Amino acid sequence: MSQHISHSAQFEETVKTQSSEKVVLADFYADWCSPCRKIAPVVEELATTYQHCMTVVKVNVDSHEELSDKYEVRQMPTFVFIKDNEEVDRFIGSSEDALRERVKKNC
Repeated sequence: MSQHISHSAQFEETVKTQSSEKVVLADFYADWCSPCRKIAPVVEELATTYQHCMTVVKVNVDSHEELSDKYEVRQMPTFVFIKDNEEVDRFIGSSEDALRERVKKNC
């Protein structure tokens, strides 16, 4: 199950505590974004399937502009893979197959 970020400190704490043991997948989305809504069920499925090696956090770009700026999010959905507090991969778009491949590669 994914975790919705309510404030930036929560995101930073999750990355700090989880990314040394697991990959943190940050899902940058917007409520008004149709491709984001389309791929959301897939993200939830992957969060459950890969919970042994991945933590999924959902970041609403409209509520967390500072995180969107920090990670240079310009399109949605954007998926940032973080390991040991460093970005290790990035995927932009709503292709289910491509996202699954990236998760397998990084997990």
